[in-house]
Amino acid sequence: MSLHRRLAYVPGDVELWPSLTGGEAIDLFARLRGGVDTRRRDELIERFDLDPRKKGRTYSKGNRQKVALISALARTSICSSSTNPPPVSTRSWRPCSRSV
Repeated sequence: MSLHRRLAYVPGDVELWPSLTGGEAIDLFARLRGGVDTRRRDELIERFDLDPRKKGRTYSKGNRQKVALISALARTSICSSSTNPPPVSTRSWRPCSRSV
């Protein structure tokens, strides 16, 4: 597998489809990247304290970032983390980034 297929980019400002739920968006992003590890996805959803049943239009900026991070980490085996992770996710991000 090439390195490019194993890397993910998560922008600081994430836009989601307003009518999709967070869980649907996570699954869509993961399918675009080749599939999703459902056990890991569910673990990340719990770790990041995200309600995946809410519609994209109802999420705050921080929760939209969580959707993008979960999407990237549920599939990606290599993570290029920023030295400054999103502030809303810092408590959840640190233990997660150590396990990647």
